Amino acid sequence: STTDEPLPITFKLHNAYPNPFNPVTTLQYDLPEDAVVNITIYDMMGRVVSNLVSSQQNAGYKSIQWNATNNTGQPVSAGLYLYTIKQAVQADQEDGTAEIDLPISIKPHIRGVFCYWDDG
Repeated sequence: STTDEPLPITFKLHNAYPNPFNPVTTLQYDLPEDAVVNITIYDMMGRVVSNLVSSQQNAGYKSIQWNATNNTGQPVSAGLYLYTIKQAVQADQEDGTAEIDLPISIKPHIRGVFCYWDDG
């Protein structure tokens, strides 16, 4: 993104596309402020399949691809998968600076579902 591009106004997760997918799907999200972003993929039993994103990110329009693999790089089975995104924003001090040990406000989870199909 360029510095002339306006920043998103709200934190938003767009629908995964393509959905259903094989072998890759893309998740897009809008980040209105700098934050720690966590995107996690779960199976239908609620088990973590992939910690897709867990990093400090700058505000802007974002996207990430998931290639239907788990945290160890192994392919997952065909089926339905859930994903969540969390945004943690560092609280600022009165003088406008931020310190790592300050309270962090966690924005609500945003959830989605997508289907992975295997044509093999």
